[in-house]
Amino acid sequence: MPRNETELLVKHSIKLIKKYKIKQIYDLCCGSGNIGLAIKKHASGTNVTCVDMNHSAIENTRHNASKNDVKIKTIIGDFYNSIKSKISCIVCNPPYVNNKKLDKRMLKYEDKISFTNSMDELYFYKKIINNYGKIMKNNFLIIFEIGYDQKKALTKILGKNNLLKYSSFDKDLSGLDRILTIDKY
Repeated sequence: MPRNETELLVKHSIKLIKKYKIKQIYDLCCGSGNIGLAIKKHASGTNVTCVDMNHSAIENTRHNASKNDVKIKTIIGDFYNSIKSKISCIVCNPPYVNNKKLDKRMLKYEDKISFTNSMDELYFYKKIINNYGKIMKNNFLIIFEIGYDQKKALTKILGKNNLLKYSSFDKDLSGLDRILTIDKY
């Protein structure tokens, strides 16, 4: 079951995808596919590709797609290397917790890989933002769920890539920064 922050991410994504009439969406680090499936279901005419390196996650995504009668493409593999040509939209809720910050409550219902993959909680953001010119079309939309304490570090990364003027941060229901949108439309 998605957390409140993820539901906000999905609603925000659907609104912008519809606004710009985006047809091809990549849901990177898709987990059980909740984000990509919701986008496909509520933004008609979209083609959604869900990517995750975890075989079980992709199996869950495929099961959920079938159960909800939603047609999507799935890829088992690396989130970055799965993008073979320039695309216009990425929605991503990556593992963004540092290994040192994990606690038992977090691991009660989800696997460790859902929260973290390294000691660098910014790894996924850096990989996509630092390489956006290689994977994104001229007009593009990237929407991330972020950790509540990552805005300052992400602002620096965006600035180094000349993307700060296209970026905005949105807050969750508790008033914490939780969504990063890079909107170059």
